[in-house]
Amino acid sequence: MDQNFPKQVVDEQGNIHHLTKKIGEGGQGSVFATKNKKLAIKIIPGSSESKRMQLQHQLKRVSLFPLDDLPIAHPTVILRPPYLGYVMELLSDMVPIETIIFKPTEKPDMAQWYQEGGSLGRRLYLLAKTAEVMAGLHGKGIVYADPSPKNIFVSEDINESEVWLIDADNLQFQSSATTSIYTPGYGAPELFAGRGVVNTLTDSYAFAVMAFLVLSGGTHPLEGDMVIDGEPELQEKAWRGELPWIDDPDDTSNFCSYGLPRQIVLSKKLQELCQECFGSGLNNSQKRPGIVKWVEYLYKAADMTIPCPECGSTFYAKNSVCSWCDQPRKNFMLVNVKNWEPEKQGVTKESPSINALVLSHQKPLTLSSRITQGLSGKQGQEKCLQMTYVEGKIEVSILAGGPYWVSKTNGTKLQEIKGKIKIPYPAQKQVSDWCLHFGLMDRHHRVALLEAQ
Repeated sequence: MDQNFPKQVVDEQGNIHHLTKKIGEGGQGSVFATKNKKLAIKIIPGSSESKRMQLQHQLKRVSLFPLDDLPIAHPTVILRPPYLGYVMELLSDMVPIETIIFKPTEKPDMAQWYQEGGSLGRRLYLLAKTAEVMAGLHGKGIVYADPSPKNIFVSEDINESEVWLIDADNLQFQSSATTSIYTPGYGAPELFAGRGVVNTLTDSYAFAVMAFLVLSGGTHPLEGDMVIDGEPELQEKAWRGELPWIDDPDDTSNFCSYGLPRQIVLSKKLQELCQECFGSGLNNSQKRPGIVKWVEYLYKAADMTIPCPECGSTFYAKNSVCSWCDQPRKNFMLVNVKNWEPEKQGVTKESPSINALVLSHQKPLTLSSRITQGLSGKQGQEKCLQMTYVEGKIEVSILAGGPYWVSKTNGTKLQEIKGKIKIPYPAQKQVSDWCLHFGLMDRHHRVALLEAQ
């Protein structure tokens, strides 16, 4: 562990903060955990009075942003000299998302290292949550300005999937943005070439680069074999948008032979978003997908992953074998979420689907309010129901909220769930004649149909 940092710092209110370890480092400073597990310290290079006044101005400006409902590490107070920096709210068991992007050289097995970071499903959920936080900012007219793997923090425990954004001192209102701040490799071509200022679409571009890196095992979407094996000037040319992206269907001159095959880590919709962003949208920001599209399709991709009982990794359930160990996929239950319309008194397999999730025999499925109520952000993360395969039946347990009901798909034999209930498991390739209701029968609500695969 790097020990080259101060053991304690003092803030302007006289509070002493004991630093325990460095948890992040970037061009704008280093982030340290403290003995207070809910606080972290950011120390910025330099200590001139002009820099201190500039930081005070930035933090005063950030304090005016409406951020209380978003997981963003708020700067709270500036440090006293000789250090320049600030105290911020951040759980100590968080690490930069870059820890699951670049495989250490001492980890020769890519599949094993990928699994150690939570495999495909967790990566998709972490990215979906990150995009959702950025969408929350954009909805308030705020630009994050500098998304990069060094300022997106995620749970260190692979069984958790919390996401926090740091470097809130870079936030700007889109209507008054004047800077072109970016991290090399993540800045949109117009920023790198000095042709524009930050906005929601430069945010979305930087996020897309990061998402591609996280999912592909460290492959940059603009850096193919030509760039990796060529002169340094080619990298800058790629960043300026002067070369095709690595998966361009019409120009393979910058093809990349490194990294994980895209078809095993990117759903079809995610591949389409990448083509929009790095193909037609590379040099035309108006053709890039906004961050809301990334939220939608990352969640949908994550919901359709399934654990392999042999190697423990997760992969897309549409594949007949595990993408990591080639073991045949086990049977699973498809949970199709649809709208219940009281006036129609029924729902069928042909009714339009809102969401689809996978319930495997090996792992319970938790339905959050994102699924049951269509909520987003923090409100959409409440755990409402848990579904478990138990001896040929589906056990549904209430975790929060309600009321919840089960009925036949035509609305008959209605029964309210009290605590938990078991539903018969349908025959393979058949849709259950029972459905699960997430609301009152006489009102429009969401309902889940179960289909054995």
